[in-house]
Amino acid sequence: MNTFTSHSEYLKAKIALSEYEMSANVYRTQNKTNGIPVEICATFPHANIVNNDLRGCIELYEFAQDKPKKYFLYINEKEKKATTWNGEILGNVFFGKSYISNMGDKRQQIDVYAINGVKYYGIYFKSSGNYARIKAYKNQQFNLL
Repeated sequence: MNTFTSHSEYLKAKIALSEYEMSANVYRTQNKTNGIPVEICATFPHANIVNNDLRGCIELYEFAQDKPKKYFLYINEKEKKATTWNGEILGNVFFGKSYISNMGDKRQQIDVYAINGVKYYGIYFKSSGNYARIKAYKNQQFNLL
């Protein structure tokens, strides 16, 4: 996976993704469908560059630059890493106490030391999949624009 070397490179990718998604939405609305045949997708603007790697790059760049206060991510228990949906590393995970919720599912408290310099805490939903919801600790400084 490549990363963006400049903000302008990120903006070009974001615009390309936006134009591609707008075309896809128009097609879905006009044809009253959720599925789009591959032949049709190939005719959309920027179809040659929009893929999961580009989407992952955009997500990673935005996470690193925007420093969100809340986030939804995935946990790789074996490597103790927090990742994006396609496996890009967002930070290191430290596991806390496990418990069973009143819904009967297994959950675990976690701390995430993210690549954006922010420390997060949250809940890892062990029995529902490998995802977690996290929030930034409140005593941190954020560089908001």
